[in-house]
Amino acid sequence: MWGGYNLAAFNLLLEVTPDENRSMYIGIYNTLAGVATAIGPLVGGFLAEIIQLRYVFLLSFIGRGMGLFLLYRNVDDDSSDKQMGWKDLRYPFQRGRYLG
Repeated sequence: MWGGYNLAAFNLLLEVTPDENRSMYIGIYNTLAGVATAIGPLVGGFLAEIIQLRYVFLLSFIGRGMGLFLLYRNVDDDSSDKQMGWKDLRYPFQRGRYLG
């Protein structure tokens, strides 16, 4: 599933960045993703020692939910006439076929 996410995130990045200086935008995205990949486990381990691990997972859930909400609110898909809704995020498959 993580590979599918990475593919979708990269395709979204290609779609929302301007043609001019696209490589710079992709480089900045990958740099920030790498920094977050390095710092995230350090902060999570530190928080797990201070508070219980259960609350670390709760904070992670809240943060990811906020990220999903911000993505939903701020990224427009102009290539499709269909308006994206919350149901598309929860149930992308119905009866074995993709609804997109």
